[in-house]
This record gives sequence, structure tokens and C-alpha cells, in this order.
Amino acid sequence: MHELVGVDLPLTQEFLAQMMGVQRTSVSGVASQLQKEGLITYRRGHIHIENLAMVRSHACECHQDIETHFEKIFAAPLKKIHLQPASSPDFLGS
Repeated sequence: MHELVGVDLPLTQEFLAQMMGVQRTSVSGVASQLQKEGLITYRRGHIHIENLAMVRSHACECHQDIETHFEKIFAAPLKKIHLQPASSPDFLGS
């Protein structure tokens, strides 16, 4: 995801919970823990990745599989795709 939108994510906890099919309180707990560990900063509707390397080290081993799948679908290496992030999408609930 970092390659697509950078380190600033305009996402609410509610939206993240809906995307993952979990309760908002679960997202809140994990976001709080990641913030305590210095990996992210979080304020209402906005996540900033402070330490991308550490976030990656906490991610599941499937990260590479997801990147490979993305590249197969779009027939281009993820790192070569340059998208302009939307300034404030309405669907994010911000």
C-alpha cells in the first residue's frame, strides 16, 4: 500500500474495521499499540506511518504474496506504478 499512497492514510477506524470485517474496538486497540511502539501516529481519520521498516517487520509473511499478485493483475511492478492519491475521498468517512 505504501507504494500507492505513501505514509499518510486518510482512514477512520470505522472504515478500517469494515474493510477487515472486525469490530472498530479491535482496530482501536491495535492502532493504540502501534502508536505506543512508535510505528504510527493516529488521530481521528488519519494514520501516519512513522517507521515503515518496523511496520513491515510486524506484517504477516503474505506481504510479498500480495505484492506479487498485484503485479500480476496490473502487469507492472508495483514500484513503477505512480498514482496520484485522492485528496479526500468521500467514501472514507472523514
